[in-house]
Amino acid sequence: MKIIKPVRVMRAQNVADADYHAVLKALRETLRLARLTRDINVVDFDKWRHPQWLDGKGQLRPHGSVDWYIQQGITASQRTPQLNAKRIIADLFRDPWQRVEPHYDVLVLEHDLYCDNRSFIVGLALPGIASIISTHRFTDLETEQHRECVKTLSFHEIGHMLGLPGATRTEERPDAHCPNKCVMRQGLSVPLDWLEMTDERLQLGAPFCAECLRDLLERFR
Repeated sequence: MKIIKPVRVMRAQNVADADYHAVLKALRETLRLARLTRDINVVDFDKWRHPQWLDGKGQLRPHGSVDWYIQQGITASQRTPQLNAKRIIADLFRDPWQRVEPHYDVLVLEHDLYCDNRSFIVGLALPGIASIISTHRFTDLETEQHRECVKTLSFHEIGHMLGLPGATRTEERPDAHCPNKCVMRQGLSVPLDWLEMTDERLQLGAPFCAECLRDLLERFR
């Protein structure tokens, strides 16, 4: 199903400029490959806070800033200082602005994340709605490796947000990942799997394998 709507990108206050730019580059490259550059508008909210992000008591207003989403992740967490990524993505889904102006959300965090029984995750996506990208687990890498792994992760989570892998291939693989040399492979070992996927991406000169690119084009045909 072809879903054309804007993408809103935002980051936490402590996310480095270079990391945020890597995410934006991956997003724009994905839209270019999907032939959506003219159809889908990228809205850069950056370190987003609504003008009335605090109420009269100085408390965070719901859905009024990146800070509120982070607070929600902390409040729902049973593993402080990790954030509960499932809660954050649920709140992105419940964003009242989704009803006013349907859109995709890309949220970039430096915080460490977890979800369900997994001890940590580097990102999470809700197809058709939102993706969360955490730079935390790549912090100890050398600068260039760090930036490129963040970019690979961004391709991966944005790909999930846009419906990759396609429905037919997801039915074949319950883990919803691609088996090929592709950024949509599952990256369980961090950072080793992500370094390997990054090397492959740079060597091949493309993030997605032929099957995932076909799925992407088919989704927005």
